[in-house]
Amino acid sequence: MTAPRHPADLLPPRFATLAVAIAGRSGSGKTALMEALVRELHARGLRVACVKRAAHGFEIDQEGKETWRLRGAGAAVMLISSESEVARIEHVESEWTLEELLALVVDCDVALVKGFRDAPLATIECLAPGELPRTAPGRLLAVISEAPVDAAVGWLRPSDTAAVADLISAQHRSIADSVS
Repeated sequence: MTAPRHPADLLPPRFATLAVAIAGRSGSGKTALMEALVRELHARGLRVACVKRAAHGFEIDQEGKETWRLRGAGAAVMLISSESEVARIEHVESEWTLEELLALVVDCDVALVKGFRDAPLATIECLAPGELPRTAPGRLLAVISEAPVDAAVGWLRPSDTAAVADLISAQHRSIADSVS
C-alpha cells in the first residue's frame, strides 16, 4: 500500500465546494475583484477559500525565525498554530495540481482560484478596455471590464461586485442542491 502524498488524500471530498477561476492579464483587476468578492460572499454567509498559484515561487518563512531554522535543520513538514490560525510549510518535489490543492478545501462553500489559466473551471475574466476574452466560451461565466465587451456571457463593471457574487451564489446553490 502506498502512503498518501499529503493529508488531503485522507480527507473526504466535499462536493458542494464551488471552484471559480478569476483570470486576466497582469494589472487587469483580478486581485481587487477577488478581494471585493471575498467580502461580498462572506457578508452573504458563505465561507470562501482563495487558491493562488505563485508562478515565480514564494517564501512564507522569515530567515532566522524558529520555523525557518527547524526547516533548515531538516524538518520535512512544519506546522504552526495559534489561537486563530494554522499554517503548513512543506518543501515539495513538484508543484501540486489544482485538484490536489482544492482537496485541502474541505469546509468552504466557494474557492476563488487565481493563476491556473488552463484549469477546467467556470471562469470570470477581467479585461482591459479593448481586450477580448481568451477563456473558452463553455467555461466563461462573466467578463469584467470598464468598457462593454462583446462576449457570449454577461459583461459587468468591476464595481458590480454584488452582481458577480449573484452569479457565483447561483452556481453554488446549483451544486449544493445537486448533492443534497
